[in-house]
Amino acid sequence: MFRLFVLLCLSSASLFALDLVRGYTLLAGSIHSDNDVIMAEDDVIIFSTSDTFRADSVRYNPKSADLELLGNVDIMIDGQILNKINHTIYNLKSKKFSGKNLFAYDNNSKMWFYAKDVSGEKTHLKLTKTTISSCNRRDPDWHISFSKGFYNKDQEYISIYNPTFYVGDFPVMYLPWFGFTTNKNRKSGFLKPILGFENSENLFFVLPYYVASAKNWDLEIDPQIRLNRGVGLYSTFRFVDSDHSFGEVNLGIFEEKESYFRRKHLQNRAHKGIGFKYQNRALLTSGDENATFHDGLLIDATYLNDIDYVNLDHKTGLATSKLVTSKSNYVYYGARDFIGLYAKYFIDTEKKSNADTLQTLPSLQYHRFSQDIGMPHFLYSLDYKFKNNYRRIGLNARQHELSVPLTYHQSIWGDFLNFKVSENFYYSRVDYSNADQKRENANYFSNYHDISLFSDLTKQYDTYTHNVQLSLGLILPSFEKKSGYFADFLPFNLETKSLSFKFNQYYYDKQGFNFFMHRLRQTLYDDDTLYKYSDLENQVIYRYSPKFSMHNTLFYSHKYDKIKKLQTGFDYNNDQWSLLFNHTYEYKPQEKNTNFVSSSFQAKVDDTYRIFGSLDYDIEDKFTKEWTLGWHMKKRCWDYKFRYKESVTPSLTSGGTESLIKRGVLLYVRFSPFGGMAYDFNFNEETQQNERAIEGIE
Repeated sequence: MFRLFVLLCLSSASLFALDLVRGYTLLAGSIHSDNDVIMAEDDVIIFSTSDTFRADSVRYNPKSADLELLGNVDIMIDGQILNKINHTIYNLKSKKFSGKNLFAYDNNSKMWFYAKDVSGEKTHLKLTKTTISSCNRRDPDWHISFSKGFYNKDQEYISIYNPTFYVGDFPVMYLPWFGFTTNKNRKSGFLKPILGFENSENLFFVLPYYVASAKNWDLEIDPQIRLNRGVGLYSTFRFVDSDHSFGEVNLGIFEEKESYFRRKHLQNRAHKGIGFKYQNRALLTSGDENATFHDGLLIDATYLNDIDYVNLDHKTGLATSKLVTSKSNYVYYGARDFIGLYAKYFIDTEKKSNADTLQTLPSLQYHRFSQDIGMPHFLYSLDYKFKNNYRRIGLNARQHELSVPLTYHQSIWGDFLNFKVSENFYYSRVDYSNADQKRENANYFSNYHDISLFSDLTKQYDTYTHNVQLSLGLILPSFEKKSGYFADFLPFNLETKSLSFKFNQYYYDKQGFNFFMHRLRQTLYDDDTLYKYSDLENQVIYRYSPKFSMHNTLFYSHKYDKIKKLQTGFDYNNDQWSLLFNHTYEYKPQEKNTNFVSSSFQAKVDDTYRIFGSLDYDIEDKFTKEWTLGWHMKKRCWDYKFRYKESVTPSLTSGGTESLIKRGVLLYVRFSPFGGMAYDFNFNEETQQNERAIEGIE
């Protein structure tokens, strides 16, 4: 905008031109000299390739290179705009300047400041009696006033002394010193502290420290104090070692007070653990999308001595599963072949020792994708798996599985109908070891036929397009031979005689929008060990528009003559409000049924204010699992959020399983560009507790 103003002045005024120091040109309506001092008036503009000045009048001393600008001064230095200055002295050689009543706007941080006095040079500023804000200058929602401040452009950092923070015209906070960066890049320093309250642990406090000494790694250290419980230290090291790989390492320890340790009958006084995560999309290959082969590595490993290592990390939620799983996957594949090497390690946190926990260390898979065998319409594929089921105490099993399908495919009636038949050969061998009694190794060989007819038909009408997919599949076991011991933890490909029917249909409008989808599946079994019919599966999704949709999924059990699973819901979302509702019912013959509703909403009061809420209600047990209600205000320069939440949360601790009623209030405030602060107040009530007595603890 300022450059446009300069160009308009240049094109509309009759100016005198004068070259000043090298690189600077002065333009004005009138220019004269008085005792070697050049004086210019009437639309004065001084410019170079990087700087531009405008004022009502100018005095320039060629000996000192001091440029004195008077009245309605506007300055642009390296893209930074300083304007509405009454009086400024700027040295064209040293780039030092001083001025009064300065108004400036920083385009990077979107902040403005107004200073009574300013001095400095191109990269350093000293400000006195200053006001700063990122809101509108007239009646800003918030601003900070301070007596003295320094701005370092090279470091992009502002230090201010005696700042007072105002909301409107009301002072709400005073500090002797405050510093912040105008650069949004990562920097080392303390992060926002976390303060909380829980009735069982009383006050807890976390003060994170962030280290970012390099672009490809950072470190977060989180010391914490729980007043009635103990102290701990957690840390997260994140790194990027290439353009296709990254990872993180987590370490933590928390030591309980002796009184809390004994009162809760905990398994360990110190809860400690280590975690490692790593992803690499091209470990041994080039990573080029057009390369012949690709590979990838994924590691997600955790080792801990009990589950409270997870519960006490403020960045994670309460653990609801007693099993901690570590895994490592490596895959190498091309257009024809796939190789996978996997490993899984399980820690049952309710056990003192995991010597008898079954691990998968390792497993191997080789897969040959469908290939032409040299005859028309004939394809084959191959899949081999090896799995080492290992534990130090108990039965171990090394299982080999080989599956080889040979398929014939043929289109009938001009692609109106497709026919496919396959011969499937399956072999599995299991070698046992480490058993308390002799177990005969298992061998299993089977062959089954898979015959199917399917069709994919599409017809276009005046206002919509209809697509129908039909499939009828028949599985006929042909040959089976088995010997040895079959452990209950081993999977085998045991096919049974069955007939399956699938029906899918889709409707599209003229713009290609899928406004209706319907899927239906049913299988019939001819096996004395199974019920005659599988569950009937039916799914319908109707999208009235991109903003509104409804869905229903139904599983009907012929065996129990009941609806086994039913999920129904809808969602609506527009510019003003959104609503989501879901109902889930599940019949469980040997357990308590599942029956609950979940919903959420958000309504836009105007361009600034919104209300939001959610509700999860358990119909089966007749209690509210969770509900929230909140208010959100958002403007460009600041926003705040207030939320009340009440929930019932099952959690697993090293002392047993607890059910907690948690009531909490969250208040979040963010001031741009400084960031925000949050206050989360929680009150926990233990409703159930099943403590396990630990040997050696009274």
